[in-house]
Amino acid sequence: MKKALILSGLLATLLAPLTLRAQGYYQPTPPTVTSPFDRYTTYQVTARYSAALPLGDFKNYIDRASVRGATVTGEWVFPNRFSAGAQVGYQYFEQRLPRQIYQISGSDVSAVQTRTFTTTPVMIIGKYHLANSSAALRPYVQVGAGGSLNNYTNYFGSLSDTKNGFAFAGNVAVGTRFMFGRQGNFGADVQVSYNYGSFNYDYMKNYSTVNASVGLVYRWW
Repeated sequence: MKKALILSGLLATLLAPLTLRAQGYYQPTPPTVTSPFDRYTTYQVTARYSAALPLGDFKNYIDRASVRGATVTGEWVFPNRFSAGAQVGYQYFEQRLPRQIYQISGSDVSAVQTRTFTTTPVMIIGKYHLANSSAALRPYVQVGAGGSLNNYTNYFGSLSDTKNGFAFAGNVAVGTRFMFGRQGNFGADVQVSYNYGSFNYDYMKNYSTVNASVGLVYRWW
């Protein structure tokens, strides 16, 4: 008799989930599916418009902000908090001074001085992100290093003093990426960066700026 009761109890325990499922009370826990942006190495391209404000010794040559700049960044986004890639940029500065008398080659010349500087940096960058890859809002910090092709041209009317060169360039930045959809491909990026270059000629001892930029992001996997 006891054995029959024990067997009946075990059988009821085993059949209970089936009975509850049939009556609609039992709901299995659905499996957790993580985003492919969190599981795999993915890819990201960002195109930005940038404005720059001269700092330090660079202000001895040009002290006006530049609104003629752009950068394009391509990255491998790893399934953790890191990404790495390459960045190409462009920034053009110009400032015109009132007409003055200048001594050029031993002669006095009345001219309007127009100071220009163009920098085209190419850098390897690395980022540490403060949220997962699939997050809609993803703040980050960035460091970059490489070189920049620089053009210094100072015009005195139709005459010019020009210096071209390739020199070290680097930057540090903070920014945030906003995705338009959590699993979408498009988003926006805002960034503030400090940029440095070792260009040294005439009025300039180095090149340093603080840049603000906004851009469009495209990602895929």
